[in-house]
Amino acid sequence: MRSLALAQALAARGAACVFSCGPHGAEIVERYGEGRFAVVSAPLSRAGAAAFDALILDNYQIGAGQETPLRGDFPVIMVIDDLADRAHDCDLLLDPSYGRAAADYAGLLPAGARTLLGPGYALLRNPFAELRAKALTRTRRDVIERLFINFGLSDVGAVAARAYGALRASLASTRVDLVVASDAQSLPTLRGWAQTDANLALHIDCQAVGDLMAQADAAIGAGGASTWERACLGLPTLAVVVAGNQRSMIERLTTDGVLLSVDLEANDFEPRLRQAYEDLCDRALRARIADRGGVLCDGQGADRAAQALLAALAVSS
Repeated sequence: MRSLALAQALAARGAACVFSCGPHGAEIVERYGEGRFAVVSAPLSRAGAAAFDALILDNYQIGAGQETPLRGDFPVIMVIDDLADRAHDCDLLLDPSYGRAAADYAGLLPAGARTLLGPGYALLRNPFAELRAKALTRTRRDVIERLFINFGLSDVGAVAARAYGALRASLASTRVDLVVASDAQSLPTLRGWAQTDANLALHIDCQAVGDLMAQADAAIGAGGASTWERACLGLPTLAVVVAGNQRSMIERLTTDGVLLSVDLEANDFEPRLRQAYEDLCDRALRARIADRGGVLCDGQGADRAAQALLAALAVSS
């Protein structure tokens, strides 16, 4: 999804973008790419590199060992990462993590590589920057009347059903917009609840996620890239750590009062989630969270990244 955001920004500047990914990635590009981007299933090869001016890599299994053999085939190589745990051989390194510093990549990048660091480079799709101004000025209600829940495309451990189920009794008078993928493990359970819970609205494979966020008073969701979507719109958030690579950043954001959080791996996940949601119901706390998140990300990260990549290409030509 973050690569799609960057591709949209590049396409707006006249670039033709092609995705090389597996079947699941191809399905996501088809579902959310609006038919604008071609997908090739074959692994990237040196023979096919001549058609491209730049290579953008977004894969936790790829490092300098795979990148160095491709250096002579692409004028510019850009890497998207948020772990800072391995060496890269690239011209540009983008890491939108909160608190990330150039020193974190010391010794991991070649001399002259440019780093694009921090939430200012968070790769968000077009609607978020457009919705930001209106969302930041919306009325802050005394109570949470409308709650947005979205755990992205993976639904790890049926987390969407676990989260809504844990809070179901507390949400009877709250409008809940729950976004879920059509292949989510939670979907059958959620559909059953939606038949009896008048307050629960399911949005399957939703394309207008930003619009739903802009109308919400608070959100519950995964601690990945969508963290910056919610921050951009000043949406007070209870984040759930659903993957190990999210833990460090979410813990730091929690410590700094940018959001509340719970860990899906906690043995007492459900009780912790209920307590955290009870805390989120405090209006003053929600206001502080919204203010702190809103200044971190303005939704322009994809545009900045696209400009940096095209500038690097201009220098290399």
